[in-house]
Amino acid sequence: MVEQILLSSGSFDRVREIGGFGQPLHTLYPQIQAVLANELGADAANLLAEPVVDRAHNRIDWYTEGDPDCKPIVLSELPEEQRQPVLAQIQSQLQRGRELAEQYAASGDPQRMQLGAMLKAALGSPTETNIFLIKDQPVLAHWGFAT
Repeated sequence: MVEQILLSSGSFDRVREIGGFGQPLHTLYPQIQAVLANELGADAANLLAEPVVDRAHNRIDWYTEGDPDCKPIVLSELPEEQRQPVLAQIQSQLQRGRELAEQYAASGDPQRMQLGAMLKAALGSPTETNIFLIKDQPVLAHWGFAT
């Protein structure tokens, strides 16, 4: 059974939303995920956690889909020998996404160029405290924000 799994929660205090197409980047999650899925496959699309915003409570929750019996593990809590292969996997996926962003940015098409900028911003350098593992799938939370 696949369900939504809460990875992390946070507030909008002391963070700045990064934008694209005149909107906060996290609001463009469906479009970003669709581009990653179509261009790079399901693993790349599943790399980004889904943001769920509650402006009334100044809160953002980060979700992914998975087996509810598999508890998320924060990458920074794993021993070094277990973290390194995951970091290599993430860096490989991020590099593929960044290469796609560069292709879009160099396309000459204004919409694709903007999409390239959005991808580049979404696929920044995550901290290990914002990387979660669900089984063997790494998932990035807190993307689309700067401190």
